Amino acid sequence: MVALLLATLFACPPLEGELDAASRHVAALICENPSEDDIDGLFTAEFLAQVPAPRLRQMCIEMWKRAGAVTGIERVETEGETSGQFAFRFTNGAVHDVTLSVEAKKPHRIHTLWIGPPRKFIDSLDAVAAELKTLPGTVSFCVRRLGDDPGTIASHNAGEPLAIGSAFKLYVLGALAASGRKPDETVALREDWKSLPSGVLHTWPAGTPLTLQSLAVQMISISDNTATDHLLHALGRKAVEEMLAPMGNAHADRSVPFLSTLELFKLRSSPRLRRAWLKADGQGRRAMLEKEVRDYDRAKVKVWTKPGAISRIEWFASADDLCSAMEWFRTGNSPAALEALSVNRGLRISRERFPWCGFKGGSEPGVVNMTYLLRRADGAWFALACTWNNPDAPVDETRLFGLVQAAIDVLGRAEGPGK
Repeated sequence: MVALLLATLFACPPLEGELDAASRHVAALICENPSEDDIDGLFTAEFLAQVPAPRLRQMCIEMWKRAGAVTGIERVETEGETSGQFAFRFTNGAVHDVTLSVEAKKPHRIHTLWIGPPRKFIDSLDAVAAELKTLPGTVSFCVRRLGDDPGTIASHNAGEPLAIGSAFKLYVLGALAASGRKPDETVALREDWKSLPSGVLHTWPAGTPLTLQSLAVQMISISDNTATDHLLHALGRKAVEEMLAPMGNAHADRSVPFLSTLELFKLRSSPRLRRAWLKADGQGRRAMLEKEVRDYDRAKVKVWTKPGAISRIEWFASADDLCSAMEWFRTGNSPAALEALSVNRGLRISRERFPWCGFKGGSEPGVVNMTYLLRRADGAWFALACTWNNPDAPVDETRLFGLVQAAIDVLGRAEGPGK
């Protein structure tokens, strides 16, 4: 059984090297009757102390029953000679991400093995769009080729403005990039500008000095809300609002006045404030931010677990708008902004296929967004944005992540700058 599986695994050229050999051996273990002797010879004693051979054997059998045999292995990224990331494709059509590390010296036994949850193998952007159409609620999706021959290469409701969660922080970053202020300029943390998680800066003492670039990196890489609110207040609300249209947001009026994260938390937490906000015009809403919303006790803010007025109290953009924002960063001559975007790659994006990757996402109950700026190894640039809103129930973030990962994988497998 094992020999037959090894002989039929690949439609591509044989993989080379100890790491690739280890990936083939792991694939061969996922079968009806893996040998404990093979397991003992493949893994270090330290690994087997954590996952004994009988348990690992049973896990392989159970995976085989669920997904079938491994029908293909794709090396996604190499991290030195002893560690790498792979994608295993199975008989049932699922793909599992796999991380492997082996000993540097012979016999190069495996000391790290992680197998991720299943995602559907999709071989085209049109197929990704077709899957997105089946999701409950509303999805806005766009993949755009950038550079000398720009154009949209896949879309679904690309012009539909939706709530984007923390992806709004792209516009704060844009306002900072356009402000002309130096990245090393310092701002002291203020108690009245502190927000709530996500992030860590809300726990830091007031008065702590931070550079504008440090705040930007925290805001984008870990979506720190306190960093965001400090930048918003330091730059000025109107300065951020004035960047919406230049950055390509065709629905700027939906996000004006532009809320801080703490202001959104307060409006979502107080039925009284929420009702007043929804009745007020633009001038009335600005007045509320300066009085009623500002004075609402932060200690009364509640964490919500169900979608809350996501179509009316939020930050809004279409997938097409967000692709335009990423193109603005690409051509905006702001190394500091690009640096902040590139710290967290979001998903498992291959550095071999995409040497440069910028990312910002956002989520809350009923809302999830993923927005990318990608430079492929052949020099081609792409922007990708996908937002899913469902006002009736929390969305399945893992499902969307898998579809966005599939879309990026398709871009990575394509050849030539025009594809």
